[in-house]
Amino acid sequence: MTYIWNRMDRVPKDLMPHVVKDCFNEWYQQEVKNLYKLNDNEKRLLNLKVAKQLRNMNENLERLGYAND
Repeated sequence: MTYIWNRMDRVPKDLMPHVVKDCFNEWYQQEVKNLYKLNDNEKRLLNLKVAKQLRNMNENLERLGYAND
């Protein structure tokens, strides 16, 4: 799946970086909504997935000059 924070170059400049951060937060909330139903291994995998996507978003924000926004 392609996430908006991995394709920031396609987001209109007047919406950056707020729309990307809002989308990430919405995605994160959906991912952790049923966290209590997961077993330990599934929780670990989810944490790895979230950490990877957060790292991708932060790296892309920095690459495009939005590191301090």
